[in-house]
Amino acid sequence: MQNYIRRIALFVVHFEKLPEQIDPEEINEYLVALARDPKSPSRSSFKHMVYGLRYYYR
Repeated sequence: MQNYIRRIALFVVHFEKLPEQIDPEEINEYLVALARDPKSPSRSSFKHMVYGLRYYYR
């Protein structure tokens, strides 16, 4: 759970707005950019981001 919380915190800091103010298109663009960035975290970290966002927005 801590990993999910940490990833969501990074997500919120990136957008500099509340999660409720981030639309689905912005989320998708963020995840695509994160997946394509060679400097991005590991595949495991990416999965934690996706699962954390799924949990938050359910």
